[in-house]
Amino acid sequence: MKSKDETRYGLLNMWSQKTKFNNICPQPITTRIDQRKCNPARNNPKTSPTLFASSFIYITPSLRLIITLESPIDKSDVILYLISGMAETTTKNGLNPNTAAALSYLVGFITGIYFFLTSKDKYVRFHALQSSITSVGFMVLNAVLSTVGLYSLTSLVGLVSLILFIYMIVQAYQGKKFKLPVIGDLAEKNA
Repeated sequence: MKSKDETRYGLLNMWSQKTKFNNICPQPITTRIDQRKCNPARNNPKTSPTLFASSFIYITPSLRLIITLESPIDKSDVILYLISGMAETTTKNGLNPNTAAALSYLVGFITGIYFFLTSKDKYVRFHALQSSITSVGFMVLNAVLSTVGLYSLTSLVGLVSLILFIYMIVQAYQGKKFKLPVIGDLAEKNA
């Protein structure tokens, strides 16, 4: 037999899929609805679609809206409350911009290209493009050094690139727009 919470989650999971609430707030939150904002006249089942909910709304990391089933609240009140409370923007994949910008440096040009193509946020696109150009630049430099026969410098270039990418990950995660000379200007123009 399912517990009360499992049953409640199952019902609300189905309800959230029917009402397309899945993408309203991609960040996991717990918030409180002010019952005074709900208009009792609109809670009539004949005139308005009513959702039975207590004063708590939960949005899980899997993007499912969970509302406890105790008192009537109009669905439009829930939607307006959630939309008005969303201060932080998110990328297409649900990450906040600082996290997406930091992740764009993680695997060099691969994650850089991914976040450049999937994000519309200029901050994320800047860091993604800067990451891609920088990592390709280091790869070309290593190839040239190897071709010329300066193998000892390739390990030094690798160490410098590792330190630089760690520094840029930290800067991007903290919300700072750290621009590399020449590459940063190019990335900013095309972001």
